[in-house]
Amino acid sequence: MAVFAVCNAGNKLYIYAFLPLARIKRCNALFAMTTKSAKQQKLIERLHHKFRLVVVDDDTLEEQLSVRLSQMNLYVFISTLLVLMAALTAFVIIATPLKEYIPGYDDTGTRRKVYQLSVKSDSLERVVKQQNTFINNVKLVLSDETGEGNTITNLQNTPDTGAAPIHTNLDEITDEEMELRHNLEQETQFNTIGDENLNALQLRNTQIVNLFAPVKGVISANFDAGKAHYGIDINTAEKEPVKAAASGMVVMAEWTIDAGYVIAIQHTDNLVTFYKHNSALLKKSGSFVKAGDVIAFTGNSGEQSTGSHLHFELWHNQRPVNPTDFLDFN
Repeated sequence: MAVFAVCNAGNKLYIYAFLPLARIKRCNALFAMTTKSAKQQKLIERLHHKFRLVVVDDDTLEEQLSVRLSQMNLYVFISTLLVLMAALTAFVIIATPLKEYIPGYDDTGTRRKVYQLSVKSDSLERVVKQQNTFINNVKLVLSDETGEGNTITNLQNTPDTGAAPIHTNLDEITDEEMELRHNLEQETQFNTIGDENLNALQLRNTQIVNLFAPVKGVISANFDAGKAHYGIDINTAEKEPVKAAASGMVVMAEWTIDAGYVIAIQHTDNLVTFYKHNSALLKKSGSFVKAGDVIAFTGNSGEQSTGSHLHFELWHNQRPVNPTDFLDFN
């Protein structure tokens, strides 16, 4: 079967007459390929076509900047800039805490830290409760609210429902009442001394018998529970280091009007030591100290102080004992 056909290849015109159909199909395919190749060539030429970007002064029309570029250069520059910005943004997010603000972000290390902090908080809560208990016991000792002091002052301030009313006028007090009060005071003093000896004996039977002298010096005032002087005064120079008598935990470190800077340490076996009239404190409440650690400096603070010295008290089972029975301050 012969067919008449016209084939345009490039700029040439081919005329086929009485050709087979297969030959015509090949001609059309060649025409399509040639057209596609021409379009690609035009695109490549357009991408590599050079342009000149000129920046001129609007007033003087003087050329300030001239850059020769093509569409290909512009595409490469913009693509490189976008890639660099994306890489920089990813680095900032990964290397900084900003990643925590990403919705759905979950760090295994963060979960582990949260768990550890929760465990520590529970432990600290138990420690705080123990410290509060120690502090309350110390406050009871300082204020003598335990009812176990058995001092003359306590007996005078304790009401007795079976006794006669207390006279406020001294002229109304009879000789019998004066004699009764004198006997009560003597009995109370004997009971106080007996309690002190018993408490000292109990302390010797405990494991804490090797105590560390907080300072060295001359004792200016001895222990006298009958006069409510529950410790001893050691004369020292100003700002001498005060050392812990034994290992324990600081349950009080504060300023009081009468005793100045006071620090108290809770030891094992219900043993508490007090250090008063200091010039400065080096430990805070809740701190753990070892025997011999410097906890303060001696001074003359407080209204009851008459000179540079250390007032040292030793309490066992909420009762004062004589520190000189266990320590050598010379």
